[in-house]
Amino acid sequence: MSIWSTLLWKEWNENKWKLLSLTFIALAVCAGALVESLREIEFAVIATYYGYVLFAPIYVVMGVTAGEWASGAIEFSKNLPVSLRKVATARLLVGWIVLIVPVICVAVFSSGLIAALEWTDVEIGIFHSVSTGMNLDPQQALWVIAGIACGVVTTLYFWLSVACLNQATELRAAMIGVLTFIVSFWFGIIMWAMNGAPTTAALSPSWIIGASSPVYWMVLPNLEAVHLRRWLLVGLGAQGLLVITVCYYFIRSYGTRLREWNWLPRISWPSLEQSEPSNSLSAPFSSQMKALVWMQLRQTLPLAISGLVVVFVLTLLAFQGPAGVARQMGTNPFQVAIISVAALLIGSTTFVPDFSPKLYHFWRSRPIPPMRWFWLKYLSGLFVIICCVDLPILILHGSGILPTSSGLFSGIFPMLLHWIIYSIAVLAACLVRHPIYSPVLALCTILTVLLLPVIFQFPDFLSFGEMFEAVRTSSVPQFSNRYRFDSWTASLVSDRVFVAFFVGLMQATVISATATILAASVTKRDINLSP
Repeated sequence: MSIWSTLLWKEWNENKWKLLSLTFIALAVCAGALVESLREIEFAVIATYYGYVLFAPIYVVMGVTAGEWASGAIEFSKNLPVSLRKVATARLLVGWIVLIVPVICVAVFSSGLIAALEWTDVEIGIFHSVSTGMNLDPQQALWVIAGIACGVVTTLYFWLSVACLNQATELRAAMIGVLTFIVSFWFGIIMWAMNGAPTTAALSPSWIIGASSPVYWMVLPNLEAVHLRRWLLVGLGAQGLLVITVCYYFIRSYGTRLREWNWLPRISWPSLEQSEPSNSLSAPFSSQMKALVWMQLRQTLPLAISGLVVVFVLTLLAFQGPAGVARQMGTNPFQVAIISVAALLIGSTTFVPDFSPKLYHFWRSRPIPPMRWFWLKYLSGLFVIICCVDLPILILHGSGILPTSSGLFSGIFPMLLHWIIYSIAVLAACLVRHPIYSPVLALCTILTVLLLPVIFQFPDFLSFGEMFEAVRTSSVPQFSNRYRFDSWTASLVSDRVFVAFFVGLMQATVISATATILAASVTKRDINLSP
């Protein structure tokens, strides 16, 4: 076997289950969206690609940029009789293939479904998202949407590959990836939306620069037909330059130097009994709780700072561009979605390093109750998500700094959603104990818990999404398939929105508490040496 075939075989074995899991999830979501009506193909495809763009690029880049550093395999790669640049090239190429294949599989599945419906003379209708002024039939519109999705994930992949390169852990790469994701769209909005979409033949420098962002692919279908070909060529040139630049930097820099976070302030616990020189170790902590709290502060501070930075950038998104283009990016749906991804990645990667062989044996040898360690770690991660991200955003919405059209209860519901996601992700991490596979297991479980009641039309009180929608729209939820709120029941309940919120709160509490208790029991069983 040649060197390249050996490297590609190695990367394939590392990424094959990742590819299969992403493909399965994408096809399952697309098929689930078609349960009510096979004619809703456009909605199913766009919803699938929307969720895929939010999660998959960050997930894949975590392994590409930080996988070998976190596992310690980077030293093995450096000692191979192969240039490290070839290793980097293979990793970058295979990671991109893993990211693109599920997009194509969804398009092939949807294309076959469209062909089958057309063969049975079922009217599909026009794909309104891309067909304005293009006169495209459903098959052509489908592949245009698939091409846009491929372009968006490809652009995000190369943006993230540079930003997350040579990070020590997957968690650091994930948090940097979330921030880079937001910044890449913010950059595109500034370059494109603030001056209006390009509708003339003139080549504006800001538009040319903005063509290197993911926003380019999203704006492209809305351009006038007379300018579409011109801007398609300009955008492909800018995108090609971005890919070449990123590949060159990534290949030359991969594995050469670990990026340390030395800019963070060091946390010390003052001790009045310490009389040693300043360059020696400090006195031991007087209690287990102080030691655990000090350790958790050291681990949580970077996440807290990253969360506040995410809030700051999301706030900036709400003030860029006329006509509300960027303001729409700063409203609830985008914020809820991107913070959900962050909660998933934090929960599924925070616990994994402590289950690595070295730290695992360390915890087994310490006279520290496993439950005390687990709950402190769990609450610190939840604190970052709720207090450093969700709560500041809720305050900004409530004060009018960020736009909102919902009330207090609707603003609290995302916190409950992120609590559910984080708890399920922690359970997956404690079960699988792998930074790459645990997010996939967590995502599958989250989709099952949240979407299964909607797909199979369970009673509304069993669906968290229906309760969220009832609170958001101030509508009356249907609490069973037979009984609705009548006038007599309404007279007993002064605020129906509060009832829906209370039901959603109970759902979140049951789901999160169950997942957390299961995770704690798994941790205690595996670490505790007592009979």
